[in-house]
Amino acid sequence: MSEISLNTELERLKRKGKKIFNAYMRTHQALYGLLTEVYLFRLKASKEAGYLDSLYEEADLATSSTTPTNQPYFTPLLRLVCGLKADRYNVAARNTCSQWNKALQAVHGHYSANEALFQHNPRGKLVAFIEKEGGVVGLIVPDIKRGEQRSKTDAPADKQGVSIDDLAIEKLKEQSAGIGFAEIHQAVRIDEHGQTLLLARRESDGKLTIQASNNNPVQIKAATVSVLGSSTLGLPYSARTIVETLKTQMLPGSTNPGSAHDAQPAKGKRSGRRRDEAMEKRLCLRGPQKDVILSFGPGRVSPVTICRPRKPLVAANDNVYLPAADRALVEEMIESREIFIANAEPAEVLARAPKGEAAAYTLTLSSPAFESKRLSFCPVKAESPSTQSYFDREAFKPDWSATVGVEWLAIMRQKWAEKWSAGLGQPNQIKRKSATL
Repeated sequence: MSEISLNTELERLKRKGKKIFNAYMRTHQALYGLLTEVYLFRLKASKEAGYLDSLYEEADLATSSTTPTNQPYFTPLLRLVCGLKADRYNVAARNTCSQWNKALQAVHGHYSANEALFQHNPRGKLVAFIEKEGGVVGLIVPDIKRGEQRSKTDAPADKQGVSIDDLAIEKLKEQSAGIGFAEIHQAVRIDEHGQTLLLARRESDGKLTIQASNNNPVQIKAATVSVLGSSTLGLPYSARTIVETLKTQMLPGSTNPGSAHDAQPAKGKRSGRRRDEAMEKRLCLRGPQKDVILSFGPGRVSPVTICRPRKPLVAANDNVYLPAADRALVEEMIESREIFIANAEPAEVLARAPKGEAAAYTLTLSSPAFESKRLSFCPVKAESPSTQSYFDREAFKPDWSATVGVEWLAIMRQKWAEKWSAGLGQPNQIKRKSATL
């Protein structure tokens, strides 16, 4: 390519870059104005007792953060203003709201410390403050740098100094369950807690060859922290059943959950609810069927997860569901990794709710890293097929079937799946660890 051609392309990129950058800055100006108005509205609305709570309850929005904090929590108001109900509250939206919430907490700190300065033109002054600090990213950078130190400060007094990573390591030390056993033919080094790292290679027959071991405590800690968030073996049975079912549909924000699998539309007439409410995802525990089902409301297409636990969590004659706010809370705890160091009470089946409550069952999650979270499971007023999508197993028949062993799966993975995933299928696959064979 000649120098003239390069200069021509560069000039084109400069014109395009200037145009897009100017539009980008205008968008950010509008964002700073919106965040400021949301903050000032919350200041006024919080003076009306119960006003915001009633709005959040009507919209079925969680009103508390998964991480204890002495700062106001702006996420439910942001979701309400931006129209982010459960069907639109994907990973990208959740992360964006989390960043905006932290930015508004920084704005609140500045406002509270200099309240006298904002008697006149508070909107203009707060927008100027956000710009001066470098926008949303600039406001949350100190929070990111503080990391664990901030979480210790914001935590209750009896929970200060506790980090999720340290708790994960302690929990893994106590964990008896594992994913398999290795036959070692020579001595390996272990650390003071009896742990070691093993380097293994998968052979063509699917078996693993242990190549080396390492007892470096720093590397063991790094590996432990790395697997935190993917292993549910340390969770009590009740929480593990709920978490593993929810994780099957926690897809990347760019993935359309309605395009994953076809499901049999629910039979029966749809009630007069709005479309967004009718299509809301629901986790239902069905006593008669002894299963847990996760799917959207009655619609043409929906991903459907059916979990058949070895021991039902509810009585045989009960159908209950986890409200959207509690489901979102668990999903946030999964993303923040807090759920994987949690304890659950009861550890096996769910507890009956006290008489007089709207809930039929409850499950309490607790940990030294966060305050106890009580999940409520409410009765399903109608049969679950009329409230959410499900598989019609009579109509769901395979075109062909076969029985294969582990060796066949290992060969298929080696000769086709890995090559396809790394090549032609790379941009099309669901990028999550649970999608691997």
